[in-house]
Amino acid sequence: MKNELAGETFAKLLDVMAQLRGDNGCPWDKEQSHASLRTFLLEESHELLDALDKGDPAQIREELGDLLHQIIFHCQIAAEIGAFTAEDVVRDLKDKMVRRHPHVFSGKALPDSDTVLKQWAKIKANEIKANEKDSETPKSALGNLPKSMPALARAQTITERASQVGFDWPDIVPVWGKVEEELAELKTACSSGDKQRTGEELGDLLFSLVNLSRFLGLQAEDVVAQATERFIKRFSYVETRLHVAAKSPSAASLEVMDRLWDEAKELERKGNKQWDCTIYQVTSPSETCQRLIGQSAAVTNKVVIDRAVFSSAAAKELKLIVVAATGTDIIDREAAREFGVRVCNVPGYATQSVAQFTLALILELATRAARYDAAVRSDAWQNSPVFTLLDFPSIELKGKKLGIIGYGNIGRAVAEMARGFGLEVLIAARPGSAGPIPPGRLPLQELLRQADVITLHCPLTSQTKNLINAETLSLMKPSAFLVNTARGALIDETALIQALRERQLAAAALDAISHEPPPAGHPIIRAAKELDNLFVTPHTAWSAHEARERLLGEVADNISAFFEGKARNIVI
Repeated sequence: MKNELAGETFAKLLDVMAQLRGDNGCPWDKEQSHASLRTFLLEESHELLDALDKGDPAQIREELGDLLHQIIFHCQIAAEIGAFTAEDVVRDLKDKMVRRHPHVFSGKALPDSDTVLKQWAKIKANEIKANEKDSETPKSALGNLPKSMPALARAQTITERASQVGFDWPDIVPVWGKVEEELAELKTACSSGDKQRTGEELGDLLFSLVNLSRFLGLQAEDVVAQATERFIKRFSYVETRLHVAAKSPSAASLEVMDRLWDEAKELERKGNKQWDCTIYQVTSPSETCQRLIGQSAAVTNKVVIDRAVFSSAAAKELKLIVVAATGTDIIDREAAREFGVRVCNVPGYATQSVAQFTLALILELATRAARYDAAVRSDAWQNSPVFTLLDFPSIELKGKKLGIIGYGNIGRAVAEMARGFGLEVLIAARPGSAGPIPPGRLPLQELLRQADVITLHCPLTSQTKNLINAETLSLMKPSAFLVNTARGALIDETALIQALRERQLAAAALDAISHEPPPAGHPIIRAAKELDNLFVTPHTAWSAHEARERLLGEVADNISAFFEGKARNIVI
């Protein structure tokens, strides 16, 4: 019944093709010929090969259909000139399959594949002899392989056919000798400076290597394709690492690129893994599911993976999510746990980078260096009647009190740096904590009343969302500075803008806001253009060269550990 349905569907497909080429058909289809379709046939063949390499059934199905389209296209063109029909092609193929498999269709069983291949070659040779009776020129045992075949595949097929008629080495030892002989001849040719001879000797060496691959039971075309893919993946790793460091290959030294190349090889060597990694520079919410199809691991930084994603068919193979950051609020933890997906993060990679950027923002609010730089660029200094400008008041940090909210790795690093500037460090008790306040910590309200500078370094949770709001802002000194290099949603932005506008707070510096990148008309961006006491940077505190290098290394180590069955930075 299935064969009948397939036959009926195939007949309808042929009718569609005939209609496309008919009087009222498609102008483009009607213009095509056997010659004009050559490029498309080659393209579809390679796309099918790529799909087979990826092992994606849906893509293989689609590409098989595209290749079949080319076949019936040629059949229709041939039918129109009376050469042959699709039925002729199918019938000839069916007859050939039966004729060359007598061990299946005539009850003559064969013991193994090698015997089958020898029988196939013998039957084919007999067919060639039969055809030679009608030709004045005997056909070669090598056949008539098309020159358009990939060169390595054509070379290996030629050696296989020569071997079938006895023209071959007895074993692999003389094959190795031939490779060494051709290599020596190539070196001699290179020394001569004769480019044509050098090319010929290089070709002979490659041909001998193809023959060696046959003796090793390998397909030369496949091994070179795999070597090319390894090169592409390793070079992509080098490019990615350089991109993270804000460099390009043309700007990097060979020494640096060699070191990154060796890193890529080492990642391959660990457990003899080959990671098939696809990099998407930007992913919109509508693209998330599609890009997870068939993937067992995903690396994300800001792309939200929620319950809808976890429950989709696209994520059925997903086993691991590596968040390329410390915070994991972009992941629906409950859904991840429910669907059995492990989640890990990268703690501590940007501690030094964020800490020093926090101090830079504090220094900016204290010195107004950026505003003075802008004044120079606008010729204000050049037009000054005196030797200096005093338009923006500055203060000294020594003796001031720094209140730190969130005393993890980054908070501790900020405290250490701040003490070097003579700041007295106050540490807030953990927000939302119901237990007793540990020694050396202050209640949040008390810290806000005392601090001259407040910095935020806590994670975004239900307890910390809008931690800085109208109420907590009212507790701060009118002379205080607020710095946020953590999460934008820690601050009620409307309340902050009002406090800055009414000078209830001296100034604020933000490296994170509620929506990133900010949409047009975002209130913080509008306020930053209007207010002289609001300083905003584009979430860049984490981005020091060294921090990004550590981040990539940690992501790779997290993935390696997971597939080796080891727990590393597991959050869920």
